[in-house]
Amino acid sequence: MELFPELKCIYFEGNGLRRMTGLETNVQMRSLNLHENIIKKIEGIEAMDDLRTLNLADNCIETIEGIQGCKMLCTLYIKGNNIGRNGLSDLVGLLDCPSIEVIDVQNNEIEDADCLKEIFMKMPNLKVLYLMKNPVTKNIKNYRKTVISSIPSLRYLDDRPVFEDDRRNADAWARGGIEEEREERKRIKEEKDKKHEDYHKNFKAMMDNARAAKKAADALEAEQKAAQKSFDEESVPSKIEGMIENLEKNPELIDTIQKATEEKAEDDAPPELEEVDIEEMRKEEAMNQKVLEEQKAI
Repeated sequence: MELFPELKCIYFEGNGLRRMTGLETNVQMRSLNLHENIIKKIEGIEAMDDLRTLNLADNCIETIEGIQGCKMLCTLYIKGNNIGRNGLSDLVGLLDCPSIEVIDVQNNEIEDADCLKEIFMKMPNLKVLYLMKNPVTKNIKNYRKTVISSIPSLRYLDDRPVFEDDRRNADAWARGGIEEEREERKRIKEEKDKKHEDYHKNFKAMMDNARAAKKAADALEAEQKAAQKSFDEESVPSKIEGMIENLEKNPELIDTIQKATEEKAEDDAPPELEEVDIEEMRKEEAMNQKVLEEQKAI
């Protein structure tokens, strides 16, 4: 692996790998996938300070250790190992890497219920926890409510998300038991009903406002059309009256208009045909015929 110092991701699952050695020069590694091997110890990744994902699922590891140098580690898959066989000491190594947000330790041998208080509650950025298929899930009373109320940052537990209602119900149960949880469920239902009712009221108000605005716009348009029609009807007589009044004040305009009309009529008339003297045309034609005959004779 020393030939690939800039390697950032490797998948080496299912190869019967016994030890995590030979990765000392791969300090730029971001995703290391060594699942489905027979590794017994986490080692050789101390210098991978940019490692984000470490997959060691389905190996033979008993203790979480050797990850203190992985300052950027976000996701650790270590299900199907032997974690917890030696008690809480197998999990203490998680506290050396506070950047972890996702931890999958399902199907191991974790049994001590104190792991919640001593380990997982001390992980400041923990958002996703897979803990099912461990004996501890039966040793923690009201397992899901207890885990959710104990880890405020948790967003996903085992097989489903932690919704807001789940969080509120779990917190209420932690405060006052089942009675407080019932009251919280009642409050949640009332809040949802009110929100639903407010939504319908707001929607109805919006529709009413839209109808009122449309009605006002139609009324305004009709009023404008009526005003325009009235203006057009009144303007024609007023224009005629104005023309008559102007002619009465200026009689010379009548002669000017009449003269212009006559000139226009003369210009538009068809030209007159000129009178033609038929007898004169016959004499001229006979003379032309005589001249032609004399020319032929010559």
